[in-house]
Amino acid sequence: MQKIVNEARAMLRESGWSSVSMRRLAARLDVKAPSLYKHISGKEELLQLLLAESLYSLGQRIHAAIEQEPTAASLLGAYRQAVLDDPHGYRLMSRTRFVNVASPSTLDAWIREAFITVAGDESKGLAMWAFAHGLVTAELVQEGSPATEETDGENASVASSNAENVEAVDAIWAAGAAAFH
Repeated sequence: MQKIVNEARAMLRESGWSSVSMRRLAARLDVKAPSLYKHISGKEELLQLLLAESLYSLGQRIHAAIEQEPTAASLLGAYRQAVLDDPHGYRLMSRTRFVNVASPSTLDAWIREAFITVAGDESKGLAMWAFAHGLVTAELVQEGSPATEETDGENASVASSNAENVEAVDAIWAAGAAAFH
């Protein structure tokens, strides 16, 4: 099962969710598509497995960070880096109802727990989580963000603009950490 999920994650990273199909996945695993269904019921189950894995990885990263240093800066930095390391997984989480604000899953509640612990209050913790989610989502679509492709070096003005964008986003993260301190 894990081999199937790992290959699907590789496909997701290469081309996004729309390129993931059971037929393509089977071909990459060098099996016939019907044999995949012995292990997984279909694309929806695969999506749920990928979402759970992404959310669990995010939770591990932020909980490890606050165990080392229980501050807003540490938590927000770990959240940001985890998302930038797995932007396709985060985009999947953001585009589905996997994360439910009104009725969180066990994994989602575990993520929130880190924010609430650092903030010292549920409302403030959820506000910090909303800040992190909103800013990292914006960062994922910002040209020049660490989550977008690198420039090829041919256009110095684009590279300079990208550096300015990264500096501006870094400053917003720092201001958010200070505001939730």
